[in-house]
Amino acid sequence: MFSGTKYPTRNVFFHKICEIKISLRKWETSSCVEISSMSSNMVEKFDRYWNDVHGVLAMASLLDPRFKLKLPQYFFPLIYGEDKGLVEVKKVHNLCEKIFLEYQVKVGEKRSKEIKAICNSEFNHVDEMDSLDSFFSWNSESTDAIEKSELDCYLEEKNLPGSREFDVLSWWRLNGIKYPIMSEIARDILDIPISTVASESSFSTSGRIVSAQRNRLLPSTLEAIMCTQNWLWAGKKGNTIDGVGDIDVDDDNDNEVNEAADCSCATKA
Repeated sequence: MFSGTKYPTRNVFFHKICEIKISLRKWETSSCVEISSMSSNMVEKFDRYWNDVHGVLAMASLLDPRFKLKLPQYFFPLIYGEDKGLVEVKKVHNLCEKIFLEYQVKVGEKRSKEIKAICNSEFNHVDEMDSLDSFFSWNSESTDAIEKSELDCYLEEKNLPGSREFDVLSWWRLNGIKYPIMSEIARDILDIPISTVASESSFSTSGRIVSAQRNRLLPSTLEAIMCTQNWLWAGKKGNTIDGVGDIDVDDDNDNEVNEAADCSCATKA
């Protein structure tokens, strides 16, 4: 999902990020010392990014009418515990309200300009509406007193049933008239890319070894090159490698393996 070529909208990533965090915390308590130590280092780095993005990711899930605040209400107690989980859900709700108020001002200014342009047009019939000025003023005051915000109305509506074929952008396109401010927020937040680069590009080194000029390496040769690279780095950092066995390579490919290892050594040098 993270490295797909079509890069889905941001609303589908929140639960995956939460599942990763829960898994890392679970591995921290592993009886295997290596796994526990590795997980602790991963959690430390993960949390630095988590603290920056989990609020916006939760906001994106809120903009999915299938989830709204239900996903944070489900995952945050599992991550933080019951008490702190409720506090984090409240923070997400407050963030949504803050963003909504900012967009409300922006959309209100945009509407005022549109209305002003209509009023200045040649089709304006002011004289016919003079007698209704007091009615519109009264109706506006009475409506403001009891009217709920778009955000509240949206959250109070029943969640849509889960569907893998659901298109959140089409839903907001159809419901933009009903929720004009929320649709503006959805347009800006849902198209934020989750990553600037595909994840396999960050973690895979095979693309640097099997290039257009060197594309006929056997799997055993590729394994030898990557292991040699790893051992060289370990030696450079002063780490000892115990119990490293011999790599099983066909006798016919000995020369190719040696040449590949020499190339790797020369490259590292």
